[in-house]
Amino acid sequence: MKGFLVRLSVYAILVVVSISCRSKIPDKNAQIAYVNDVEAPATGTIRERLQIPVKFTVNNGCGSFNRFVESQNGTTRTIAVEATYTDGICTQALETKTVNYSFQPSIPGTYQLEFKSSPSESIRVAIKINP
Repeated sequence: MKGFLVRLSVYAILVVVSISCRSKIPDKNAQIAYVNDVEAPATGTIRERLQIPVKFTVNNGCGSFNRFVESQNGTTRTIAVEATYTDGICTQALETKTVNYSFQPSIPGTYQLEFKSSPSESIRVAIKINP
């Protein structure tokens, strides 16, 4: 019976550790970086991957691109840039960075891409996707 309880306890600890490791812990060094400029084409073709240059500003020399945060409603996508900041000695100058947003639509139509440029505003681009 004692051996069963030990195995059960070890199993329970492994389950708790496994679940806690899977949970997404927000990065305390990550924050939204607002977009300054987007160079999107006016047209594209279905299943063609478009690489859209996006310029954004980080708060200091330790800032870098982390990921795009997206939401979609039909053919409209709202896109924000998430930047991360490393700890350490950093220049205090605002820096503009450029990263490509990859867009590959699978059906024809006109898509609206809204890149967050402030808490309440976006840079909007329309891309017509042909068959």
